[in-house]
Formats: sequence, structure tokens, C-alpha cells
Amino acid sequence: MALRCTNGAGSGSLVVSQRVVSQRARGETNADALPSFRRPPVSGPSLEVNGVSKAFGPNVALDDVTFAVPRGSVVGLLGSNGAGKSTLIRIILGHLRPDGGSALVDGRPLGDHPRPLSRLGAVTESIGLDPSLSGRDLLRIVCARAQLPAAAGPAALESTGATPFANKAIRRLSTGMRQRVALAVALVGEPDVVVLDEPVNGLDPEGIAWLRSMVRGLATEGRSVLMSSHLLAEVAQTVDRVVVLNRRVLFDGSLAELGDDQSLEDRYFSLVSNCPVGSAAGASR
Repeated sequence: MALRCTNGAGSGSLVVSQRVVSQRARGETNADALPSFRRPPVSGPSLEVNGVSKAFGPNVALDDVTFAVPRGSVVGLLGSNGAGKSTLIRIILGHLRPDGGSALVDGRPLGDHPRPLSRLGAVTESIGLDPSLSGRDLLRIVCARAQLPAAAGPAALESTGATPFANKAIRRLSTGMRQRVALAVALVGEPDVVVLDEPVNGLDPEGIAWLRSMVRGLATEGRSVLMSSHLLAEVAQTVDRVVVLNRRVLFDGSLAELGDDQSLEDRYFSLVSNCPVGSAAGASR
């Protein structure tokens, strides 16, 4: 598993996590039940993408992409295959250098933070889980590398409902169970920003409902969530804002701003049909 782990959040954030983990795992979080946010707020959005461009040879992957994820909100990143979603997420995570522009987490590139795991946590296909490890062993390793309190691992597993199967090897887990372990890894540092790349893939209806509640709970706690998905109806039930991407931003706004005369799916297809993926200088990765 590829990790970018340094020193993470301190014991204060762990106390907050332990106060809400049971509610979060059951999908019972609400504004009255949650404590105040873990650290003093920083002005401006938690995640900012400013004029990001990227090309692979003659193939344009991203063209002057700009948007922000406000604190305490969920933003859906929508786009067809080849629209540039995965490339953009790799740039946000610091795994890929943009040709132009910047992706900032709390005002700085993620790699410039001394404690990146407490700033951003991610669940992506590019971050694999060692199938031979149990979820509990995996979190123990992550905490040791990030110099997090030992109790942070069990707390993160409980927060995602992964405790009942935490001692099983990951290769023996269902897709939904693996998603919960992966999310526990993303949340173990109590990050300000959470990035979820196609998080509902392989989940059954119960798992999708749980994930929706979990994501909304994270926003209620004051975190910023960027969630990419091709399941447009699911995004409509979860997000506050939508960014439609097709190498460039075609739309950035609230669901209400899409208009009441069309469903989200109809409006989305109307946008992308006017700018198909193959209409510019090649497809993105």
C-alpha cells in the first residue's frame, strides 16, 4: 500500500473521534450530537484547484480546471470515463505534477504540509490494501508510520463499522467490508479533507445508504469531501455542489442551479454532449 504518512493529529482530535465514532458508524450523526470542529478554522476553502492543466504528450487530460470545496460541504466530481477525474485526483494527492496551476489543501500543496495525513485522507483505486494483512494490522502499521496514537487505529475502524471483521485478512473481505477498512485508513489522521474516488463501486444498497450517511456526517463535522462518481442519482442524494468535468469544468454550482426543469442525469448529459471527450486533443487517462 502506498502511503504518504508523517506525523498526524494529536490526542485532542482522537478524543473528538471517540466521541462520535459510534454515532457515525450507525449513521446517526447530527449537528446537535457532534462536538465542535477539531482545530481552529483556517480562512478560505479547505481544497482549492486553481487553473490545473495536464497533458500526456499530445493528449490533453486537464485544461485550466478551477473549483473549490468549501468547508463542511460535499462536492460531487462528475465526468465520463476519460474526462480527467482520476488524473485530477492524482494531482490533488501529490502523486502527479501538473503542467500548470495548483491544487491546495488548506492553502498549500499536500506535500508541503508536515502532517499530510491530518490534512487529507483518500480512498482511491491507486491506493491498494495489502490482502495478506488484517484491517487491524494495517491500521497499526499506518499509525506507527504516521506517529499517531496507537488507539487511533481501533477508533478509525469503529468509526467506519469495520471492527467486527477487523481481524480478518483483507483478501477474505467483501467489497463493502474492504471499502470500510479503506475509509478507516483515510480517516485515521482526522483529516480536514476527504477524497473519495468512485466510493460506491461494488457496494450493495445497504452499503450505499451507509456511505451516504457517513459522508454527510463528515461534512457536518466541518470537513470537506470531494467525491467522484458516475452514479449520478447517488450523487444527487449526497452532495451540496456538483463539478462536471470533461478535461475542463463544464459546470460548477449547486444542484438547484442546474435547474428544476431537468433531472440531474438529463442536465449532465446535456452538458457533456456539447463537449464529448473525443472532441479535444485526445483523451485523458
